[in-house]
Amino acid sequence: MPESSSSSFIDTIVHILQPIRSLNWTRYLGLITTALSLPLRLAWIPLSRLLALVTTLLAPAGYVLAYLGSWAAAVARFLVSLEPLYTFFSVAAFIGVVAGVLVAVASAVVTTYFNMQDEPEDVSSWHRRRSHRKHVYQEQQYLRPEPQGLEPDWHWADTAQAQAQSPARLRRVSGLQTETILEEDDSEE
Repeated sequence: MPESSSSSFIDTIVHILQPIRSLNWTRYLGLITTALSLPLRLAWIPLSRLLALVTTLLAPAGYVLAYLGSWAAAVARFLVSLEPLYTFFSVAAFIGVVAGVLVAVASAVVTTYFNMQDEPEDVSSWHRRRSHRKHVYQEQQYLRPEPQGLEPDWHWADTAQAQAQSPARLRRVSGLQTETILEEDDSEE
């Protein structure tokens, strides 16, 4: 296309759009907006009254939630104020982990160098020693022939049978009975 023909085409379009541009578009746009928003404004009046009623009825719950929210915000502010401590504790934890690893490595090197590894132990001898210790403990605790502070396992109605029991059937008195001082009645009065 030649230069003059494109210029004449643009001039023609500008000439056609000139009257449209001269119209008062803001007035027409305002009228269209008013016409379209009228149903929304009519619906908003009862909705605003209903919203005001619901807001009034739920005001106590709102106050409680605002109070709880203020506590949550205070806790959050407190935790944020401890930020320097987080840094300090994270560095301390890192130093502790590194020190623990170094001590473990040093311990492994020392035990290997001095040949201090544990010998695998025989499980059956361990069980025998344990049962022997248990047997000795039971003999010491339950088979003592000390008559003071002991009472029979069974409280017989016949005292002769209770006295005839072997010392093996006696057990330690528990509770306050061992510490109670019984007073005897005076027959002189």
